[in-house]
Amino acid sequence: MTEKLCKNCKYHYFEYGQHRCHRPVASKTNLITGEVEVKPRYLFCEIERSHDFKDYCGPEGKFWTPRKSFWEGLSDAITKSL
Repeated sequence: MTEKLCKNCKYHYFEYGQHRCHRPVASKTNLITGEVEVKPRYLFCEIERSHDFKDYCGPEGKFWTPRKSFWEGLSDAITKSL
């Protein structure tokens, strides 16, 4: 099993010398159409992983998703364009 490190997660970004999590979350529901507006959280990875609340990743990495390699992403993009 892969160790769930933030740097290997698809939502991880390294910006301005900081490790950040851009995991999308449902922020509000449009009461007219019923569509759910989804926005990224923009939290620091350290905060996301150190808190064990319902909406946070926690030490066990509840929302951790493996990052695709460059070649997997490239082959997906080529397949979609065909």
